[in-house]
Amino acid sequence: MKRYTTLPSREPLSVFSLCAISFSFGFFSYLGIEKLYKGLISHSPTHWSMGLVSGLAFLFLLVLDEKKLPLPVKALLGGIFITLLELLAGIILNLHYHMGVWDYSKSFGDFNGQICPLFSLIWCFASFAVIATNRLLIRLVFCTSHEKKSHHS
Repeated sequence: MKRYTTLPSREPLSVFSLCAISFSFGFFSYLGIEKLYKGLISHSPTHWSMGLVSGLAFLFLLVLDEKKLPLPVKALLGGIFITLLELLAGIILNLHYHMGVWDYSKSFGDFNGQICPLFSLIWCFASFAVIATNRLLIRLVFCTSHEKKSHHS
């Protein structure tokens, strides 16, 4: 059985579909997890913009997983990317538009309340799960249809 961990170079429509599925999965899964957490713990609303950040993180990690790097390095780079993406989103949404989507100002080592070391570390560990999820999506999108076709040919 073939093990797909990277994007095959063929069938651009399938690659586009995988990117759309990965982004959508990242978008909705993050919002669902955050909604569940906030609903049970803090009873504060979930903002849709975090779904966009999560979807972009899933796409970045999908592409990064193509590189021949050790998995821990990919997770570290993923954590750095997500932290920078969170900083950019925080500058725009929280500091410029004063939307108050999140505030890390009470967290150790925060930068303008937008990022902090604790969540950077969490994003590194979350990157392992995202990479594994993307690999599963690759197997579902590519292996299922291609293996069935090759067995019937």
